[in-house]
Amino acid sequence: MEDKDKRRTSPISRLSKVFKNNKKLGNIIFIAGIIGIILILISYFVFDGSNSGKTDKNTTASGPMTTSDEYTRQLEEKLTKIVAGITGSDNVTVMVTLESGAEYVYANDVRSSADVSEANTSGNSAAARTDELEENYILVDTSDGGQVALLLTELAPTVKGVVVVCEGGSNEQIQKKISSAVTTALDITSKRVCVTGR
Repeated sequence: MEDKDKRRTSPISRLSKVFKNNKKLGNIIFIAGIIGIILILISYFVFDGSNSGKTDKNTTASGPMTTSDEYTRQLEEKLTKIVAGITGSDNVTVMVTLESGAEYVYANDVRSSADVSEANTSGNSAAARTDELEENYILVDTSDGGQVALLLTELAPTVKGVVVVCEGGSNEQIQKKISSAVTTALDITSKRVCVTGR
């Protein structure tokens, strides 16, 4: 009979009996539990605060990667090196003008819905359809708690024209070489390139 009573008692009731019989053990376990909760809270605040200054590699900055002025300066420097290589002289000036600035393509969620309605007038039936298109940008959270649109790609600005002034730029063969190099490098027509000598 006693064996059946022992089997029927739950583990919780057995533990409560142990704690009642040994109050010191119960106090130690209670204090250890409180300390564990405090350590969990401290680690949450410490590690959460330390990551707030870091940016996630998967998020994209809201601002442009390069400005139009930086892009123009980079093109001019690269073209100056190319022209200097063709002419053999470092006395080269290149000016690049842009038609438009950089364009940014953001991730978006497009949802479309169609509504079809039928009308019956004097035995004639007619159907009307209306389409609605809803476009929302996909937002990502920033480290400072704000949100920005997710940038997919940055399209380079369109080059309007290039002027090259260099030694030997009056020579027709050098003009053709420089014009061919510039049009190939920038993927523009020769009408947009002017090469002249000093």
